Parts: sequence; C-alpha cells; structure tokens
Amino acid sequence: MTQTPTKTPRVIYNQNNRLTEFLKEKEGFRPSPYLDQAGMPHIGYGNRFYEDGTPVTMEDDPIDETRASELLNFYIEDTANQLMNMPGFDKLNPNQKDAIISFGYNFGKNFYQDKDNFGIISGAVANNDIKGIQDAFGLYVNVADDTNEKGYSKSEGLVNRRNAELEMFNTPVKVTPAKPKSMYDRYVNKEEEDDTVSGE
Repeated sequence: MTQTPTKTPRVIYNQNNRLTEFLKEKEGFRPSPYLDQAGMPHIGYGNRFYEDGTPVTMEDDPIDETRASELLNFYIEDTANQLMNMPGFDKLNPNQKDAIISFGYNFGKNFYQDKDNFGIISGAVANNDIKGIQDAFGLYVNVADDTNEKGYSKSEGLVNRRNAELEMFNTPVKVTPAKPKSMYDRYVNKEEEDDTVSGE
C-alpha cells in the first residue's frame, strides 16, 4: 500500500527580507569578535555560534559582511524552524512571527522552553493572547548588573529592541487580492475582502 507523503508545513516569515534587514539594523555588523552585555563572545550580526555549533571566541579571525550575512540568515532560518515547535506560533501572522523570531534570535531559539524566565510571553503565544504578547515584550529589557543592589538594571538597547519588535508585531499584513482566473470570476465573487490581516 502506497502512503501519501506528508508535507512539512511552510513557515511564512521574513517577507521581502524585512526581518533580515531589521536584524541587521538592530544587531549592527562587527567584523571582529566582541563581548556582549553578558560578557559572551559574538561576531558579525550578533552571532554566538557558527553553523556547526562551534562557539565564537575572542581569538577568532575577523569575517566580512558577506560571511556575516550568511551566518545571520542561517540562524534566522534555524530559529524560525525551532519556533515552529512553540505552542501557538503557527497561529501568528507573518509580521507577528517575525517579531517573535527576532525575540528568539536575541534570547535563543529555545527560549519558550524556559518557563521560569520566559513563561509570560510563551504562555501568551500558546493561548493566542495578542494583548498578552504585546504587554510581555516590555518585560524583557533587563541585564545583569553587579553595581545595582537588585543585581540587574534596565538596558536602553533592549528597551529599543523590544519597542521595535512590538511595532513589527502590531503591523498589519497586506494581502494582495488574487487576480481573476477568467472574465467571469468577477461576477462570482462580489464581496471585496479586507486588505489587512490582524492575526487575532
């Protein structure tokens, strides 16, 4: 008996390279290894690892922008594919997915499995609670700070990143109406569809 092959669901995201350009702007390109706010070595557009999982070290050779873009695109796709396993992620529209992928690029593709630190935003995504997701972005803006009695402080860089992700999340998706297949289709479909998708 021949079985019908199963198709892997297509993840619709990064339309017109919007997410790629967004991350290039927010991460910034650095050809040589550098330490982030947590003291971890990164390179290029904010990458901690190379494609094979080898961690970046401060002794690594510099890379050019083309190589940095390769790393960036690899980890955008890697993060997006992992987030397909995140409960509720598939219910988001493409712009909402981009915002969550950016969040995962920043905090790690498996962030949703860390219920202690990311349970609020993960729970909101799982419940398709759009308002809850919107409110949650602003919670993830702190970094470790030994000089602060609380042990952490607010990072203006993360505040700006979360605000930009929220703006992306809230951007409606434009839907291009399908062209009629024949001269008679216009008489069959009389109602015009709204040209935006909210994802709610």
